[in-house]
Amino acid sequence: MLLIPCPYCGARPEIEFHCGGEAHIARPADPSALSDAEWAEYLFIRKSPKGV
Repeated sequence: MLLIPCPYCGARPEIEFHCGGEAHIARPADPSALSDAEWAEYLFIRKSPKGV
């Protein structure tokens, strides 16, 4: 198991951390009204400023 150093509580196991994704993206009010393309864009399309 990977231990990640936390400045507040010391070394913590990796399972305590997870990626939350982009916080500003709001879930659609009525997902059933979206087309498949719009729903796919909501689910999968994200900016990747540190990626390729």
